[in-house]
Amino acid sequence: MKYLLLFLALLVAYSPSGANGQFKVLGEGPMNWPGIHYQIFWLSRIQPDRLVVGVRMLATPQAPAQTLVGYPVPVPHGLTPEQIAAGDYRPLPFSLAPSIMIDDISKQQYPTLPSISPPGRAYYSNQVVGTLAPGQTLLFTVQFKIPPPPPPPEPGQPPVKQTLSFLFTNAKSPIKNIPIPPPIPPAPSATP
Repeated sequence: MKYLLLFLALLVAYSPSGANGQFKVLGEGPMNWPGIHYQIFWLSRIQPDRLVVGVRMLATPQAPAQTLVGYPVPVPHGLTPEQIAAGDYRPLPFSLAPSIMIDDISKQQYPTLPSISPPGRAYYSNQVVGTLAPGQTLLFTVQFKIPPPPPPPEPGQPPVKQTLSFLFTNAKSPIKNIPIPPPIPPAPSATP
């Protein structure tokens, strides 16, 4: 129980939000499920080469009363309720692992990476099984390799702003033009 409370406290402590606990939406797009949308609410660099993306799945008022977030498993005909309840036919988790990130400048595509957390940090999972009713949300995080920076501008030209697009699992289209966070400055040296 102590570890569960610690984990929940870490999730709350590191859940990025705006004023009054409201998430700042950086980009939004519809899913193929009626009335369900993705929202990007947070981007952060971790380590020198990883990007963590906070994703909110939102059921709008137009969503059905209950939307399964997962994949149903076919149940063979003739099974008893006890056989079905044994757990072999529970829905499979919905996952953001098949998602891709696109560098808007180079058009290079990047697959997701296995999730890691720096010491003292905790992130939301990239998969879940559950249901959404109108007004409800689910939170995910997914990680990608950070693309290389764009080439330097020609003399006299303004610098090019690097943006990304994200095509999440079961999305109708990518969420486009999300600015990439600036590089993490190096830590100060402890030696004189």
